[in-house]
Amino acid sequence: MEDKKEKKPIERKAHLKEKNSLKTICPFNSEHIIKKKRLRKHIQACLDNPVNKPTYGKSYIIHNCNRTNVVEINTPLQIETFLPILSDETFKSGIDIKRKGSEYLHCDCIHFSISKLNIEVLKLLMIRVKRLYEFICKQYSSIVAPVINNIEITNTTDCLIDQKTLEVEIPRYWGKPNQKMTVQCFSIIKHLIEKRVLKNNSNYSQQIIETGAGTGQLSASYLLLPHENKNYVYLVDRMNASHKRFDRIGKHHGDEVKRIVADLCDFDPTELIKETMNNQPFDGVSIIGKHLCGSATDMVLRMAVRCSKQFKLNGIGIALCCHMKGDGHDDCMSDFFKSLGVSLLELTVIHRMSSWASSLRNLQEKQDDCVEINEIESINVDEEFQKDQRIVGEMCRTLLNVARVVWLKNQNVMQEVGLVKYCLQTITPENVLLWGVGK
Repeated sequence: MEDKKEKKPIERKAHLKEKNSLKTICPFNSEHIIKKKRLRKHIQACLDNPVNKPTYGKSYIIHNCNRTNVVEINTPLQIETFLPILSDETFKSGIDIKRKGSEYLHCDCIHFSISKLNIEVLKLLMIRVKRLYEFICKQYSSIVAPVINNIEITNTTDCLIDQKTLEVEIPRYWGKPNQKMTVQCFSIIKHLIEKRVLKNNSNYSQQIIETGAGTGQLSASYLLLPHENKNYVYLVDRMNASHKRFDRIGKHHGDEVKRIVADLCDFDPTELIKETMNNQPFDGVSIIGKHLCGSATDMVLRMAVRCSKQFKLNGIGIALCCHMKGDGHDDCMSDFFKSLGVSLLELTVIHRMSSWASSLRNLQEKQDDCVEINEIESINVDEEFQKDQRIVGEMCRTLLNVARVVWLKNQNVMQEVGLVKYCLQTITPENVLLWGVGK
């Protein structure tokens, strides 16, 4: 009996291979286990086979063109940093080898879980975040000013909210969209029009790239407005959207709407625009996105810089979202944090801690918004500590947002860059818009 207890459970794949040698694993998806005699037929029909994807062989798909290649977690610095760099041993208690991570990373970051950290390490990290936040507020006060009220947990009205709306007639074929989504989209579009990121009164056509498009409601909200120029809209998303009712908005107004099923890390818009326009004149490129999760925002920022080298960039407008899904490796601002004494592993921790702002938003109810840290009850903490965690979570968000703005300014492709709160947190807790006006 003791020998049986000591036996480790065999993994499903290994079990099937051992049980029946006639079965094998699909080379494109390890979850697909098929009989060997059917392997060739399966490969031809497998949805994960690159050949079966509509973008296979396209010139605008370049593998990892918007992703950085990071090998080491910590890069030794020869300069004095704002905070002392923490050793990897500090985060050892947070490493969970059972945690499934990104296929692109081969370091401790993919196995890190903040719920595994002990309370002493958590308090140390929270102190460091508060010091970083104080430094950022002094050093970059003009960038932080429009979003600083997000840090306060009070019942008072937020005076910094700049929620706008569009005065348009919604057609019947618009359907019944979510009211909160409509408020967000209208406010984002109004901001981008006022900042001239989107131009509805130009004589030339305009290229609009909506990243992480989903249903495409954000660009459809803009196309509802009367405009003199023809718009070429590219809806880029890694998933093929099942709801395409908003696509008809552009076609009804004479615009061209095209869906691109591609991962943002591989998408190069310059080749697509060249192919579409065929040397016809157009009035610049605008890159927009609503709730781009985690490091997808950083990929889009790199994509915008790449695009500005060949075409006129009108600007960008990205509603930031899901900071906790980033891991530091794909961040465009990792060097910014390294100069402050924050390693890539600690930057990953800051991403995870940012989810406290959402999951602890209502201290009376435990929400399941973020699986990574929703196991807070495993640590015996009182309500005051949870409130402090939420404040630190908002600080982490602001640190990441400000760092992105600083990075974008340093690229010298934008005339003006900033942050704005485009709606109330009761509509969405992720209510910050990163905008930039091209030169």
